[in-house]
Amino acid sequence: MGSKFDPPIYEPVKFYDFRMKTRRVFRNAIARYLETPEFGAQIHVGTHVRYFNPMPGAAKKKFLIFGDSFSSQRGDALTAMLAETVRDVEFVWSSNLDWAFIKRAKPDVVIYELVERFMTILADDKLSIRRTIAQQWWKAQRLHFQARRRAPGKARLTGGRAGCGHAR
Repeated sequence: MGSKFDPPIYEPVKFYDFRMKTRRVFRNAIARYLETPEFGAQIHVGTHVRYFNPMPGAAKKKFLIFGDSFSSQRGDALTAMLAETVRDVEFVWSSNLDWAFIKRAKPDVVIYELVERFMTILADDKLSIRRTIAQQWWKAQRLHFQARRRAPGKARLTGGRAGCGHAR
């Protein structure tokens, strides 16, 4: 939040990577874009990642999380913490629910996490993850092209398709 002030206000912070037993088995093009420092994390909505925990002690459950940066795809967020205790965890960066996606994913638990400053934004039932990811992917491609024009040879965004990439 401090970066939104003029001048920006920064404070020291420690990040811990909670991923010890789990591994990320999927990330879509938006997640790849978000994790490419050259692009400045301008796009995040539509990020979709999946973690799998093969350990025998992991609860044989599937969690599906719709949320924001508190849950996010990073190893220091809620998604990674839950992935350490549950067999299968998927995260979608969205303030809405996609009921068709939930039906296809067949989770045991659906978590809707939203930071309180966004509580005034009501979720609607019109989200299509596939459409959102496609729109964000095209936006990322445009920003990628602009970044490459500014600094040729530096910024590279590895492919990926616009679909949701949900693996069964």
